Amino acid sequence: MTTSNSQTSLLCFDGVDDCVEILHQNKLNPLNFTVEAWVLNLNTAQTDFCILSSNVSRWPYIYEFIQYTKDNRLLFALFNGAGYAEGRSMPNNVWTHLAGTYDQASQICVYYMNGKQVCNKSITNRTRPSSTTDEILYIGTHLVNTSSQPRGRFFKGYIDEVRIWNIVRTEQQIQESFNKPLTGKEPNLVGYWRLSNLSGNKVPDLTGNGLDGIIYGNATSQLIDHSPFTTPQPEKTKTFDVDINSTSGTPFKNDFQQEVSFKISATGTWKPATWADCTPAGWPGFEYQSQMKYPNNTSFALLVVDADTNTVLAELGSEITLVLKPSQTITFVVNDVPVNDGYQDNTGHLSITSVAQIP
Repeated sequence: MTTSNSQTSLLCFDGVDDCVEILHQNKLNPLNFTVEAWVLNLNTAQTDFCILSSNVSRWPYIYEFIQYTKDNRLLFALFNGAGYAEGRSMPNNVWTHLAGTYDQASQICVYYMNGKQVCNKSITNRTRPSSTTDEILYIGTHLVNTSSQPRGRFFKGYIDEVRIWNIVRTEQQIQESFNKPLTGKEPNLVGYWRLSNLSGNKVPDLTGNGLDGIIYGNATSQLIDHSPFTTPQPEKTKTFDVDINSTSGTPFKNDFQQEVSFKISATGTWKPATWADCTPAGWPGFEYQSQMKYPNNTSFALLVVDADTNTVLAELGSEITLVLKPSQTITFVVNDVPVNDGYQDNTGHLSITSVAQIP
């Protein structure tokens, strides 16, 4: 994953009438396809907006990314709404990568956000609109079914790295390339548009297929402080297992670019050697406490330890709240006897759930 602090000249959509149009080509609507785009949403109004849409015959569409603000849904919709895969709402002012795939044989569509699958859905027995010569691929809007207002649901913000493939890409393939620019010569890539460093009203297709886009409205390029390859917002909630056989424990890092308060809880039981089951609260009053890895803390308790200083920050007998600095790493380790393979005979299962307390 790459990051950049340099400024980039990027096309800015005003949410009023700005869009990019790419005229009909059969290559843009293959039977099997993957559609990708990086998006920075600046829409703070309670209005719906469309990021990308392949429209045919005025109104029907083959595929589109659209956000319905009222019920907080961001959809990868297919075949004029006949089917869709649903993802979480897009955050404001954070680069988010969207990808959607459709397999004609299985009639399965899959939706990804920031390289991770968020929905897998069957859309069997749905009618696909027939291709016509008046198809248009829209970036930043879609068609509406009125003659007085041919376009609608305009997007406000930045869109970049729009890619269309004539294959169903896997999650691994998406993850391998979504965070870096392409050459345009990759196999099965049929359309590729970067909306950066433009001149005039044209957005060139970098595949060499001649699918150049035309800018409409008052969209202008503006300097932006971060590229679309800035690290996406980390997941707020994480659940993972503790390695109860490890003397060094299981690490957890604050991946946010800010100080964050985390609510942390543990569940499960484990057994040191052949003794009784223990909860994360440990065994208060154990007579050999002095032999523990951390003798000043409860025997067999699940501890939270600062990875840099080896300082015990808390015992995780119940839910706790910890404030971690950016990139600060803690470890979760059971307080067992560190000599004579004291950790190797542990059995059971402990699980951690952390929730970042940020909007």
